[in-house]
Amino acid sequence: MANNPFFASLRKQLSQGELETTYEQLVAWLEQAPEYAELAHAARVNQAELYQVKAEMLKGVLSNEEARRAYNQLTDKALQIIRLVEAGKTSLEARPPHKHAWRYYLVGGVVALAVVALGVWLYLSETQECPRFGKEVQVRVLILPFKDAGPDYDPAIDIMDELNDWIERSPRLSTEAIATVHKRFDIEANYPNSAEAIALMRRCDVQMLVWGKVRKRSDGSQALDVRYRLISGTGGSLAADTAVQRLLAATEEASLTSEPPVIGCMLYIALSNYRRIPVLAEALQVLQASLATLASADKSIPAPVDTTTSMLLADHYILNNQPEKAIAEYNKVLEYYPDHQMAHLKRGALYLQTAQYEAAARDLEAVPHLDTTLLPALRQARIEAFLKSSQPEKARQELDQARREGALPIERIKDKEQEVRDSIAAIEIRREQLERMAARTNDPKARIGAARANLALGNADKASQLASRVLRQNPRDTHAVKVAVEAELQKGDTMRAVNVLEQAERKGATVKGIRPELRRIIQKDSLRLPPQ
Repeated sequence: MANNPFFASLRKQLSQGELETTYEQLVAWLEQAPEYAELAHAARVNQAELYQVKAEMLKGVLSNEEARRAYNQLTDKALQIIRLVEAGKTSLEARPPHKHAWRYYLVGGVVALAVVALGVWLYLSETQECPRFGKEVQVRVLILPFKDAGPDYDPAIDIMDELNDWIERSPRLSTEAIATVHKRFDIEANYPNSAEAIALMRRCDVQMLVWGKVRKRSDGSQALDVRYRLISGTGGSLAADTAVQRLLAATEEASLTSEPPVIGCMLYIALSNYRRIPVLAEALQVLQASLATLASADKSIPAPVDTTTSMLLADHYILNNQPEKAIAEYNKVLEYYPDHQMAHLKRGALYLQTAQYEAAARDLEAVPHLDTTLLPALRQARIEAFLKSSQPEKARQELDQARREGALPIERIKDKEQEVRDSIAAIEIRREQLERMAARTNDPKARIGAARANLALGNADKASQLASRVLRQNPRDTHAVKVAVEAELQKGDTMRAVNVLEQAERKGATVKGIRPELRRIIQKDSLRLPPQ
């Protein structure tokens, strides 16, 4: 494996200081094969230490100098694991001296690191010692005490009881899952952010973490603001269908605001979806009842979409092979929250699975950032969507990225590159035919078709010219407006795209049917557009 481009890309990332990204990708790669179990465990431990160092730095516990020394040590540990894999080793071994080790240490680093390690050890010993789970427990749920709960009542216990009641009712979960409260955790001093939550999950080896606050309402009553996170499970090779399944199985951090019985039920549904286990019918009834209560609370104001509930229901529909219902839930979320990354991701994966390739390409392209453990699946899904929606230039760009990252096997990249070349050749022939037809007959349909072919080939300037010629003849041609706007967006000129759209509207073009993703991109610049 000495020449594996994936490890070359990891080394490059380390040289650029991208330590967190490197560990995410390294852990995901090691978890693919059982023979690397020991190295994967070592990498996860290092990753948890990295998150802890980052959290300590954010809290001001560590100075910049101490954090830099710790990062250097963790960088060296990552390089050690990479060297072992490249040498064909599957477990840790005594590390020989390395002549270049000075690159990753600063003078006095060992002493400083020992001080940091001692501080972290004391911190963990006092407040964050992990509860013990039985060896037979495969799915461990850790619930933290609630911030601002007061000395007399902590809702964490009620939530634990409610969740465990649901777990016991489930024939499958009852044999493999349990929830417990981390009673020694000092939530008042250490309310975790996302990075700290992940670090705690890694350190305590749990699959779900639940935490939150008790909030006082204006009428004096109390509300529970609950957050939960699940560890995403990834790994294995990436065929197109596998990539879709991996994206559909992605998890995210989510929030709940309700009472313990409903919260326990929703956590149970999230856990069942995570384990790909059918949800009990009575749990869905509780969820639907809570939605009905929310909708009827004030009929004068349309109830906002509960994104967590919709996402849970969508996951349930996916498990029960009901993609249309899942897509309907994602539509609800995106109507109110057009930048919801996970809704775009999963709706795009469903569109790809159901052969709605153009819609899949739009959704998957709308996910700019993603957990790097899922990035290979996203790359593969985008490549398929772009190819099957006749956008070979965008597919080529994704393949270039995948090659640089080592995200996909080189043979698969080569196969897809050949598909891109074949697609480009076919579109080139069609582009030439349509351009000749447009020149000969002045047919606007042929000209728009030629413009779309140029867009597919990445020739945005030519596409813009062809669309503009149609608009000079007929300023109300909606197809020409769409192509003209897409061409400007492809060039990265959002302001020009807005100008094209507004000018077309002034001249009487119907723009309310413009593609939703174009409106979303434009609205990011806080520019007012007419409502659809």
